[in-house]
Amino acid sequence: MSRKRKLLEKLKALPPEMSYEEVERVLGWFGFSCVRSGGSHHQFRHPSGRMLTVPKRGGQVVTRTYLKQVISALEDVTGKDLGELLEEV
Repeated sequence: MSRKRKLLEKLKALPPEMSYEEVERVLGWFGFSCVRSGGSHHQFRHPSGRMLTVPKRGGQVVTRTYLKQVISALEDVTGKDLGELLEEV
């Protein structure tokens, strides 16, 4: 099983929190890049113009509320739900 598939499955399971590095890696795979970081909040932009702000709680983790927003952003830019993305990996 690839690292990409494992992280997408972890994201789909909606854990209470996920490491910021893992979230950043997943967003990068789908074309998002960090365009601004101020304190604990990091802004990501997709070439399509979709923006996403991801705060890190305690400087290390992203909570479930924001993981749901990450999933929504991925589904918006790809036009597929997370289950379909997992099938492609």
